[in-house]
Amino acid sequence: MPQSARDNRQVCEKSPTSMPLLILFFLFGVVLGGCPAGTQNQTDPTSCLAVALNEYLTFNLAADRCFNEKGRMARLENAFDNRAASIAAQKLTLYEYFYIGLRKVNGSWFYQDDEFAELPLSYANWGPGEPADKPGFNCAIMNTLDSKWYARDCLQYYPYFCDLPALKTPGYCTDTAKADIFFMVDGSGNDDDRFLLHEVLRAFNSELQTQWYSKSGCQPALLNQQNTRVTGMIYYGNTTMAGRPVPYFCLDHFETVVSDTIANFSAPAIVSDISVALQSAHNYTEGKDCNCRRTAANYGTKQLMIWIPNSDQYYTSTAVSLDMLSTWNHFLLPVKFTKKEATQPLWTDPRMTEIVQPDRMNFIPTLVDTLWQFLCDQTGQTGPVPPTPFI
Repeated sequence: MPQSARDNRQVCEKSPTSMPLLILFFLFGVVLGGCPAGTQNQTDPTSCLAVALNEYLTFNLAADRCFNEKGRMARLENAFDNRAASIAAQKLTLYEYFYIGLRKVNGSWFYQDDEFAELPLSYANWGPGEPADKPGFNCAIMNTLDSKWYARDCLQYYPYFCDLPALKTPGYCTDTAKADIFFMVDGSGNDDDRFLLHEVLRAFNSELQTQWYSKSGCQPALLNQQNTRVTGMIYYGNTTMAGRPVPYFCLDHFETVVSDTIANFSAPAIVSDISVALQSAHNYTEGKDCNCRRTAANYGTKQLMIWIPNSDQYYTSTAVSLDMLSTWNHFLLPVKFTKKEATQPLWTDPRMTEIVQPDRMNFIPTLVDTLWQFLCDQTGQTGPVPPTPFI
C-alpha cells in the first residue's frame, strides 16, 4: 500500500505520545534570499526548491499538490540546480528516488508546466541507457546518489521536488502570523452554500505561509519555526471520519478539508449529530502534547477555532458545550446569521466571538479579506493583507 493511503488515526486520549508515520519532510532552514523557511534558493531568483519526503504520490498527484501551493513540479534546467536538489535530498533521507517535473508527450520530454509541450529541454542529465523506452514510462525521477534521471511509470508512488514561488517584498501581514487554526464547517447547505465555503477556504489558505513543506514531527524546535497551520473538519458531512483525514496538525490535510466542502458524501458517511463533530475535535486536539498542538502557554501560538454554520439550528443527541474544546478561542463567521440573531447555546455562549464583517455580507472576496485581517489582528501582525482574490 502506498504511504499516502495509510490510515493513521491517532486519538490523544488513547495514544498521546505516538507519532504519525506518514509525514512531509522538507529541507530545514531559515528564510534566505527570499525563500520560505524550509526551502532553498535556486539560480532562478523567483523560485525556491522544496523537497517532499514520506508522502509518496503519483506524478499527477504530486503535480496537483505543487500547483495548489502556487508552485510546480521542479524544473532542473542546469547542472547547479540539479546537483543542489540531489544534495538537499541526501541531507534529509537515505531514500534515493524523487519525481522531477519531466513527462513524455508524443515521444519527447517536456516539463510538466509546459502546457502545450513545445519547449525542448535545454539541459538533461539522463542515466546510462535512459530514458528507457518502455510502455508507461512517461515520467522522470532523479536518483539522488548520482543525480541522474531515469524514466519511470507515472503511477508509481515517489517523493518529489517542488518549485515554490519566492517570498514577495514587502510581505503581507499574513506571512508572519503565528497561529493554529481549526475550521468547523457546516456541510449541510445547498450547492451555492458549499461553493461559497469552498472558494472562501481555498482562497484564504492560498496566501498563508502555512509551511506545509516543513518537517511535521512534534519536536519543539520544529514546532517553533512554523508559522500558521490550518486544519479542520466538515460536520454534518464526514463526522464519522470514514476515509477522511483526521483533524490534527501532524500533517497538512487542509487541502482535503477544502475539497470536502463540495464533495458528494455517501449516505453512510453523513451524520447530522453535532456532538460527533465536537467529540472528534476534542479527541484529536485536546490534552497534553496532543497530536502536535502548539499550545499558547508553551509556544505563544494563537489557538483559533472558526465556526461557519449554515443554520442557527443543530441536532445533538447529548448536551454539547464549548467546554469540550476549552483550549481554543472560538469565533463565529456570520455567513448565515449573526451572534445577535442566534438562539442555540453554542452560538450564544459568551466565549463565542463574532468575526465582524463589512456591510457586503457573503461576497466571497470580502469574506476572504475579512479572514485575512482577522488573522493579522489576532496575531498582532501589521502591514497589508494579500491582494483581494479575483473570484
